[in-house]
Amino acid sequence: MSLLIIALPQAHYTDQPLDFMLLAEGEVVEAGQAPASALPRVQDRAHEVVALVPPRALSWHAVQLPPGVGAQSPRLSAVLEGLLEDELLDPPAELHLCLAGEGLAPDGGQTWVAACERRWLAMAVQGLEAAGCPPTRVLPEWGPPGELRVHVVGTAEHMDMVLCGHRSISLLPLDPEVLSWALREVEGQALALSAEPDLVDCAQVPLQRPVQAWRRSERWAAAARPRWDLSRGLQMRRRAQRSALEWLRAPRWRNARWAAGGLLVVNLVGFNALAWSQNVHLQTRRAQMQQMLQQTFAQAQLTTGEDAPRQMQRGIERLRAASAQALASDLPVMLSAVLPALPAGHSPQALDYVDGQLRLKGLGLSAAALQALAGPMKARGYSLTVQGADLLVRVGP
Repeated sequence: MSLLIIALPQAHYTDQPLDFMLLAEGEVVEAGQAPASALPRVQDRAHEVVALVPPRALSWHAVQLPPGVGAQSPRLSAVLEGLLEDELLDPPAELHLCLAGEGLAPDGGQTWVAACERRWLAMAVQGLEAAGCPPTRVLPEWGPPGELRVHVVGTAEHMDMVLCGHRSISLLPLDPEVLSWALREVEGQALALSAEPDLVDCAQVPLQRPVQAWRRSERWAAAARPRWDLSRGLQMRRRAQRSALEWLRAPRWRNARWAAGGLLVVNLVGFNALAWSQNVHLQTRRAQMQQMLQQTFAQAQLTTGEDAPRQMQRGIERLRAASAQALASDLPVMLSAVLPALPAGHSPQALDYVDGQLRLKGLGLSAAALQALAGPMKARGYSLTVQGADLLVRVGP
């Protein structure tokens, strides 16, 4: 798994060089400074981009949440603004407040809340997104408070110290007065002293104690380990939208995007060509049938909305009627076919003839008698249908 860690700038986001570190399987692959547009792009599937917030951009506050208010509560923002109104230097509406996912205050009943400038955080995250390097999570470089530690950073000419206490985290200059005040605050308690590897010797002089070397890669990897997100609830693009679009913009999916687009275009062209071909074939067949109708029945008038075979059937019936030839659907023909075939003792009580359909009422045929009658009638081109005590006779199936 690859992990790209980016240190957010303390000033409002610009295209200034950013400190970054690329880790693969816990080992440093690449480190240095680069603008957001030139940051390395992680190519493997299992990767994560974590942005670290510097200590000067954050303040930590321990609050006691009322019952029923948690990390997913819709009232969380309003409750936090009310609880921290007297502790915050800036108006709460200008700050972004987030519950620390793993940080509890020393008494265990309170929760740590991280506060930072909302506009600065939104611009920093959106700047990385615009450069094609959207962060998966945003975490503090130091925090939440808990361990007592002094860590020396900077250069040999200008050293600062990150002072981590039980209640706060501060970035202060490493001068004798500030250092003596900090040591008095933690007197009698276990205090961890560390520094960047190239500052160990320089830091031991003012601290007057042994100092442990702590590489930035180890420190950043530890800071990126917690599974929470400082930007949760920030008004910017939704996480689901970023994760859904991330693979679309990734360079390693460029060939797949072209292939998917080409396949879509080919399918659209193929479906349209097939529809056009089927429509031409249908129009050709329809024209052939209409031509046959006009050739067979020269006097026939083409009727819009009615198919040619039905018009040809009507033309045949008109020819038969004109030539005085009896049709199978005529009443005398139907009676001469069905009455002799009826079983002995069964005769209709009434007849009803409408549009080529003959109804014999009051027959009351049994199933066996109906089956015996259906065979001869089918041979002569008639179908039988029982409707209660009536028998319906018509031409065709």
